Amino acid sequence: MDPGCLFPGWLTRSELVRAGDHAGQGSKADQRTLRHWAATLSFMESLEAIYGEDAVRLVFWFDTVPYELLHPKE
Repeated sequence: MDPGCLFPGWLTRSELVRAGDHAGQGSKADQRTLRHWAATLSFMESLEAIYGEDAVRLVFWFDTVPYELLHPKE
């Protein structure tokens, strides 16, 4: 895999909701963030109606590259 794509992750809609609740998404976020959050959850829910709850996941990669890849030993 290319550097920067080393840490993939994924969450179902229910896992995403629990993560948002745990992080206090509703209490600290600005209105733009809340709109994006709601749109993402709504889109995932509409896909779940077609494919089923366990078949829909939000896939993401952390934008991090380990120091060792950026500064290889010579």
